[in-house]
Amino acid sequence: MGKSRKQQPPRTKSRASLTDSRPGLLELDRFSNTDITRWKKLSDDLDELNDLLYFGIEPQRQRHHEAMILALQCVKPTSFTFSRWTRLVSWRYGNDPLSAAGSLADYGGRFNIGRDVDKTMRAPWPSLYLGENFETAYREKFQLDRGDRVDGLSPEELALNPGNSFTAVCLDGQLDRVFDVDEPGAFDPLCAVLQKIRLFVKSCGYFP
Repeated sequence: MGKSRKQQPPRTKSRASLTDSRPGLLELDRFSNTDITRWKKLSDDLDELNDLLYFGIEPQRQRHHEAMILALQCVKPTSFTFSRWTRLVSWRYGNDPLSAAGSLADYGGRFNIGRDVDKTMRAPWPSLYLGENFETAYREKFQLDRGDRVDGLSPEELALNPGNSFTAVCLDGQLDRVFDVDEPGAFDPLCAVLQKIRLFVKSCGYFP
């Protein structure tokens, strides 16, 4: 009878092989304490600028608000007639396409003030957005041209528009009191008021 072989204990993986089998780490960024200090300084500078704009300029803007309105009103208004301009709204608002209620949401937009703005600064007021043609109105709503695709997705799909449906309305109309920004000298009265506002800076005194 041959000599029986001694049973060997199960082999264990080495520490190196265990480390190799674990998920690796992907370094996304590398920075030092010096970088952190510099970033904090930049963050403090931005906070200071925000305070400067709010607590420095805003009170002056409120103080000169009436004068700014009068400066705009002293410029002779023009009239403007438009035809076949377009407004796009989500399909669920199709029964009331000329409502400006959406412009009062949140903080508002470029030409209006929403409900979330501090009421002690400005009262909310709406605006109605129209496009000179369908393509302009489409891009205003979706920020892309109709034929654009991002990773195969259309502008409506990227906007998560329910059902990818919207209502397009064509409008004809006339505006009787228009401030024409292209008119030479139209901003001169307003600039005369704005130049009274001073921007104070700790290290540099102030900028006129």
